[in-house]
Amino acid sequence: MAAQGVGVAIVDGIPLFRDALAHQVSRANGMRLLGVAGRLDAVADPRARQNLDVLVIDSVLDPDGSFVHFIADADPNIAILALVREPLYSARYVRTALAAGAHGLIPRAAHPRQLIEAIGGTFRERRYLHPALEQFTDGPVPVQGGTPSELTRRELEVLRLMADGLQSKSIGAALFISTETVRTHTKNICRKLSARDRAHAVANGFRTGLLVPTEDTQRKKPRPLMVPA
Repeated sequence: MAAQGVGVAIVDGIPLFRDALAHQVSRANGMRLLGVAGRLDAVADPRARQNLDVLVIDSVLDPDGSFVHFIADADPNIAILALVREPLYSARYVRTALAAGAHGLIPRAAHPRQLIEAIGGTFRERRYLHPALEQFTDGPVPVQGGTPSELTRRELEVLRLMADGLQSKSIGAALFISTETVRTHTKNICRKLSARDRAHAVANGFRTGLLVPTEDTQRKKPRPLMVPA
């Protein structure tokens, strides 16, 4: 986050709405408006996401969460807030969006003051859920592809390589991402799995079924500690 405030970009299909929200963001203390667009492809290029802290997305433009997943995978440092339109008020959409990597969800029809609060909360806490949508989060949140957790596909890949004993630099080389991006994924994994550190995250991964022991893993036996005679 730059000294000027939280960098915000808005992608919404209705010009009147996005311009009104952009006006609110530009007037909010501690926030700076980086851009507005009516199409998701406007922020698909990494250059369009430079200095971006929070991306606000109209849910109707991404009903299956695929673009949220793309951004969460490509830029894990960006917090994503989905503005949920009434047709998508459902457990299916809410759970899908969270599983895809959305950090915040709020009804698009919420008061402008609440929308600004949601942007700030999503940035600070990396998790914001408006009370009107809480009823849809009961039960496990499925990851895209059916995995029973809220890890993104990339986070699951990182977790599997962590379980193989790879360090951040090696994981980055294997996945063609930077070491810093690996560290960000690791922090998110630990947070989502309520883990103290990498080892705890791997242990919780096996315990919850996210990780499955392979034949090689099962062959690894703990070596006895060498103790002085």
